[in-house]
Amino acid sequence: MKYFTGTVVILVVLAVVTYFVLLLWGINLISAEYFIKSLVTFGILCGVSLFLAALIPFFFKNNRKGYDMNKGNVAHPKK
Repeated sequence: MKYFTGTVVILVVLAVVTYFVLLLWGINLISAEYFIKSLVTFGILCGVSLFLAALIPFFFKNNRKGYDMNKGNVAHPKK
């Protein structure tokens, strides 16, 4: 998961740098308004997906699994 997140962050940074380098040379492929809106949309989607990924274990937790607290200081899985 961390490699996927790192790859996405690197791609976003490269997209922003490419946009500003092209602007420096006077090449305007997309307008600043659409670029900013797309970055905001991407940020919202990332935020919501992280929130949902953190929320999923609360809905799909199996309470029967866990650790037996009566067997001492070492964690022993329940059978």
